[in-house]
Amino acid sequence: QPPFSGRDFYLAGNIPIRAEMYRVSSTESGRFVAICALVMLALLWAYFSSLTAALAAVSVSILTVVVTLGLFSAMGFALNLVAGIIPLVLMVVSLSVSIHIIAGIDVVAARTSGLEEIFKDAVRPILKPCLFSALTTGVAFSSFLFSGIGPLKVFGAFCALGVSLSFLLAFLLVPVILTLGGRLPAGFGADRRHDLGRVLEGLVARTIQRRTLVIAGPAGLLIVGVLGLRQLTFETDQIKYLHPDNPVREASRVAEEWFSGVYPLEVVLELPDSIQNRPDHYLRILTGLEEEISSLEEVAVVHSVATALRDFIPEGPFRSLALAALGRQEDFTAGADSGALSGFRYLAP
Repeated sequence: QPPFSGRDFYLAGNIPIRAEMYRVSSTESGRFVAICALVMLALLWAYFSSLTAALAAVSVSILTVVVTLGLFSAMGFALNLVAGIIPLVLMVVSLSVSIHIIAGIDVVAARTSGLEEIFKDAVRPILKPCLFSALTTGVAFSSFLFSGIGPLKVFGAFCALGVSLSFLLAFLLVPVILTLGGRLPAGFGADRRHDLGRVLEGLVARTIQRRTLVIAGPAGLLIVGVLGLRQLTFETDQIKYLHPDNPVREASRVAEEWFSGVYPLEVVLELPDSIQNRPDHYLRILTGLEEEISSLEEVAVVHSVATALRDFIPEGPFRSLALAALGRQEDFTAGADSGALSGFRYLAP
C-alpha cells in the first residue's frame, strides 16, 4: 500500500495561487467579452431594428480587442488580474463610438435618403466630439503610466492604445458596413413606437422645471459618497479574488488554519560520530526524539529526518541505507567526519 494512501493533499502557496490566477484571468476575460458582445448585439438590434447596425458596432469592438491583445502578446506581456479586464474596457469604449455614428445616421436618414448627404450631416458633426472624447479617455488611461506598479502601467498603456484604435476603426468601418448593399439597411430613419430619446427628452424638460430639487439631490448624493469614501479600503490579498468554491482558495484556507498562530523552529543535531557508520542506532534516537518533542504541549507539528524516512522509504534495510546516505551528504556539506544533521523542524504557538 502506498505510504501516502489515506492522506489529504492541498495545493497551496504562492506558485499554485499564481498559476490559478493566470488560469482564472484568461478564462474570465474571454467569458466576459463573449457575454458583453452578445448582450450589446441584442440591445442594438432591438433598438435600431437592424441586425446590420448591431453587427457593425460589435464587429468593430471585437476587432479592436483582437488587434490590441495581439500587440499586447507580441510585445511579450502576459495576462494578469489587471490586464484581464482590458478587453471588456475596450468593448464598452468602442461600442460607444459606433453607437454615436449609427444614431447620427439614423436621425439624418429620417429626412433624406441620399448617402452623401446622410454622411455629410451625420458623420461630420460628431467627428470632432468623438475625437476629443477618445483623446481625453486615452489621456485618462495614460495616467496609469505614472504608477509605480508594473501591471497598472501596462493596463493604462494598452487601454489608451485600444481607445485610439477603436475611434479610427469605428469611423472607417461602421459607415462602410452600413452601406455594403449600396443603401442603408431597412428600418433606418423609421419612427419608433418606443423611442428612448423621447423619454429622456421629457425627463430633461421636467427636471428643468424643478431646478432646486435637481441641485439638492446630487448634493445629497455627494455627501453620502464622501462619507462612504472615508471607509474605503484596498484589498491586497489575491486569494480573495478567487471564487469561494475555488479549490486553491479552499486549500489556502486549510493551510492558514494549520499554520495560524505558530512559528517554525529548527533543531540541528551535532553527532559524536558519523551517522553512516551506525544508521540503525541514530534512526532509533531520531525517532525517540521526535516522539518526545511531539509530546510537548507547545508543539503542533513535527517533521524530522525520521518522518521523511517513514513517509518515503518502506520499512526494512532500505531505511538504514537511506539514513546513511543522508549522513554522508551531511558530512560532505559540513566538511567534517562527525556529522551535523538537521534533525527536526517543528511548529510552536
